[in-house]
Amino acid sequence: MGCRVRWNGMPIYSELISSTAIEVFPVYKKEVEAFQIKYKVDSLTIAGFILKPIRMNGKRPMIIFNRGGNKDFGAIDEKTLAYLAYIASQGYVVMASQYRGNSFSDGKDEFGGEDVKDALALIDIAKAVGYVDLRRIGVLGYSRGGMMAYLMSKHTDKIKAIAVVGAPTDVFQTCRERPEMYREVLLPLVGDSIHHKKDFMDRSPLYWAGAINEPTLLLHGTADVKVDVEQAKQLIAAMEGNGQKFCYKLFEGGNHPLENFRDQRDAIIMAWFDMHLSQGDSWTGDNGVVCHNF
Repeated sequence: MGCRVRWNGMPIYSELISSTAIEVFPVYKKEVEAFQIKYKVDSLTIAGFILKPIRMNGKRPMIIFNRGGNKDFGAIDEKTLAYLAYIASQGYVVMASQYRGNSFSDGKDEFGGEDVKDALALIDIAKAVGYVDLRRIGVLGYSRGGMMAYLMSKHTDKIKAIAVVGAPTDVFQTCRERPEMYREVLLPLVGDSIHHKKDFMDRSPLYWAGAINEPTLLLHGTADVKVDVEQAKQLIAAMEGNGQKFCYKLFEGGNHPLENFRDQRDAIIMAWFDMHLSQGDSWTGDNGVVCHNF
């Protein structure tokens, strides 16, 4: 397959190697089909998933789902696949990567480094399968996956909108707030914050907020103990100052993945993608969502 998506100016080689049908969460079994895939990203073999509606009239919009966690922690499991099946049941093709550097995929997890290529490569995989409308691709990321969504926006113009939940925007602040996160994740995967200061800044959208190219939906809980809500507030202020197109909602008492506001969270996310990828209507704000430059 020809190279199309780039990383730091260089084309990413990607190729779909295998696709194996897997069971779908029972409630969606008549609506959605799912596949476990293996695909090449440069020289590495990466694991991932595709979920799609069983009945499709023509090419469908796609949402790339970016998981949180690191290495095997937070890997896509049956619970996550049920959530992805829900999204697919709304009429979307969903693709998701396990990223590199775990028991599912080759390579080393860099927590927002070269592993971003594993998510970007799904855009070319979408071209290969032939049933995705390449003009209508969105990205949804939770936690670390939200940081990856920001990085994807920075590196490509092939996506139309992004949505993030509980995403870090300043990993320096994360290290101060959670020393164990620095010690157990960032230090081994990225390096120390002194000698690798640029790498830390590269993983901190707050320092390059103006490079976020797509309309962005930010959702964050005020009771998030993994990524303090102040990180979201700082990025919101930066994007507002830049005159960027974005919406946000801060959920009072919401936890890290906003599971305690699941229904409202999901309704807002799907309305966002429906507007940008399906209906094309203007977003005026809903469910307490605040919007800028719409």
